[in-house]
Amino acid sequence: MGNRLRPVLRRIVPASMRRQLFNFREARQAPDDWRRLVRAFPELEDYATLAERARTSLESNYHRYLTEVSIPSMAISIELATFLLVACRLFRPRKILDLGSGFSSAVFLHYAATSTTEVDLWSIDDSEEWLARTDLFARKVGLVPMRLLPWQDFLRRREERFDLVLHDLGSMKTRLATLPDVLGRVNSGGLVVLDDMHKQPYNSAARRAVKRHCMTLISLRAVTLDQISRYSMLAIPT
Repeated sequence: MGNRLRPVLRRIVPASMRRQLFNFREARQAPDDWRRLVRAFPELEDYATLAERARTSLESNYHRYLTEVSIPSMAISIELATFLLVACRLFRPRKILDLGSGFSSAVFLHYAATSTTEVDLWSIDDSEEWLARTDLFARKVGLVPMRLLPWQDFLRRREERFDLVLHDLGSMKTRLATLPDVLGRVNSGGLVVLDDMHKQPYNSAARRAVKRHCMTLISLRAVTLDQISRYSMLAIPT
């Protein structure tokens, strides 16, 4: 019944009100989801302290990235960058898929350079221009890029399983089209971070895709909400 009613409600309810309802639902869900995540991963109990350390180690390069390479609305937020580094330090992923090269690549390279764990990082983009920018920036700040590949080249490699995946690839249309493939590339016990979950209809479509893959979606709004209202969510195997 609910699915059949949605098209009717979209015609009846003004877009501004639908947006308000969506934001209310997302804001209300976020604290409960974060508590649920902490129960599942008690290592996150002291997130504030862990995040302060991670952010401090990233901020200088982040500001440089915004000055030399990108702008705040295009780069991942410092909040998401912080979460990614905290997650890497806690869970020590050995194989990482970075979909949408940029400052996220610098975060993962920083983790790899400072970790005792051997890391296999794949930074992928649908734009060769952005791959080149990522490569140049990483080298400028003293990080050695690993695999930088266009999306189509990556698909031909048939690499299948990763411990940590960030899905921030291309336009929202491209991201949604590639989401089913991406969700199928995580190891059992692995994590998939979905950025830009403040956007509709991507949010709803992503929820359906995650459910079809028998995964659980947890809001990271409590720790990744930025100044322009972006936030991320985490998909984990059920």
